[in-house]
Amino acid sequence: MKPTLYIIIRSDVPDMNPGKGMAQASHVTNDFMANCSSPYIREWMEDRNFGTVLVLSGTIDDIIAITGMDSDTGITIDDTYPWRNWYGKLHLTKEITGGWAFVHHESTKALTDYLQTLTLHE
Repeated sequence: MKPTLYIIIRSDVPDMNPGKGMAQASHVTNDFMANCSSPYIREWMEDRNFGTVLVLSGTIDDIIAITGMDSDTGITIDDTYPWRNWYGKLHLTKEITGGWAFVHHESTKALTDYLQTLTLHE
């Protein structure tokens, strides 16, 4: 099994669009690099400081479920997530915007099975 980083971007947070999704994926990657201590990171990084990354779409419930399945997972919280309501008023709220799962040789089958139920982020 080749180590892979799965990034899950919320599909149920207000006003998420492709640009915000890309920014949030960057935030999630930074959280992963700062918080994952797996010995397989070096193998994942190969010779270019990054490895295979798949960005998926999921709900807050999916992200919470995934982080309970394996130790090499995490949640990303944006303290100033910007979104506009029906009237166009800008709000900045603290939101779970994404999560990560680092799948490698010792990952659980339950985690990999769950990740396969999610779709690619659009």
